[in-house]
Amino acid sequence: LTVRNATDPAGLVVGDEPGELSDWVLVAPIAAGEPLLPSLLRSPEVQAAPDLLALELDGAHAVLGRIDPGDRVDIYASTSRPGEPAETRLVASSVFVVDATVSDSSVNGDQIQLLLAVDDALAASLTAAMNGSDLDLVRVGG
Repeated sequence: LTVRNATDPAGLVVGDEPGELSDWVLVAPIAAGEPLLPSLLRSPEVQAAPDLLALELDGAHAVLGRIDPGDRVDIYASTSRPGEPAETRLVASSVFVVDATVSDSSVNGDQIQLLLAVDDALAASLTAAMNGSDLDLVRVGG
C-alpha cells in the first residue's frame, strides 16, 4: 500500500496512515498502483452486520435529513392505540448507516432513504417496528 497526495481526493479513500484501514476488508482485487476507492472496501461495521435494510422516512423524523454514510443512529418506534397513551420504545441502538440519500417530495417534504447494516435479528426487529409504528431516528456519537 502506497500513500499518495492528490490535489482532488474526491472519490478516493482519504487518510494519513495506512493503519487507519487495518480493520477494513478489500472486497475485490486491485492491481499495483491502482487507486483505492471506497466502493472497494467493507467497513468493520458492515462485516459485523453484513446485510442491508432499506428504510425511508420523512426528514422531520430523521434528523431533518442530516444523516450521512458512516453515521450511527438510534431507532425509536412510537405506537398509539385508541384510548391509550402513545408508547415509544428504543428498537435499535447505534445502527451503522451504509448509505443515505435525501430527496425532495412536493407532497411530504424531504424524504430520506437509508441503507442500514443489519444482521438477521436486527432486520427482524426493524421490520416489525416499521409495520404498525412511526419511526424516529436519533444520530448518535458525533
